[in-house]
Amino acid sequence: MFFGTSFLFKVCYFWTAMLPAYIIFLSKKHDELKLMCLSIFNISFSIEAIVLLVFIIFTLFSLFYLLSKIKRTEEKKTGQLEITINFNVEKDKNGTVDNYGFYTVNPNLMEYLLSIVVTSGITSLDLSQSLYIQLFIFVVVQILLLLYVLNSSDPIPNLLLVLCRKDIVSVEDRLFIICDRSILKQRLYGLKKIIPFSSRDARNRLFVFKKEG
Repeated sequence: MFFGTSFLFKVCYFWTAMLPAYIIFLSKKHDELKLMCLSIFNISFSIEAIVLLVFIIFTLFSLFYLLSKIKRTEEKKTGQLEITINFNVEKDKNGTVDNYGFYTVNPNLMEYLLSIVVTSGITSLDLSQSLYIQLFIFVVVQILLLLYVLNSSDPIPNLLLVLCRKDIVSVEDRLFIICDRSILKQRLYGLKKIIPFSSRDARNRLFVFKKEG
């Protein structure tokens, strides 16, 4: 799904997509982190406060970066790289709709959240009583998932973007278009031009709708 996009984009998207797992892990480790301190020049710092500060800052940065990247891509002029999709509903002679619903919105979101995100957030908690071992296992699982995401054409739902009114439209399970929810409220129709997030890799399957006007 992310072939050809920058590494920063991939990391920010993965971070925000997996955010519920990180929240679950941190909430489960709250009591243990609260007791840990880091001493620098005889000044004691709460490990929990440092982790939460870094967590919040990187989450906000990732979200801002994704939203700004989406906006810039919508306004980008790519010429021949644009793809035109016909969203008109075709009917037969009896007025019966033939191809209605050939696109889906936020496909597999619940399945992804329940089977991947939540599971990855709690799996490490059951394998050891040691916080360090749990953290090590959790990080390894996240790295393996990231490597899978970087080398897969499967769509990766993103709950944080959904909460920001950015949905993923899947066209025939081949083209995945990030768009604002306001576009979907009035139903997609007519000819729409989409712009790829990357022109450097033919495997790219991530797009946005070209901004009209």
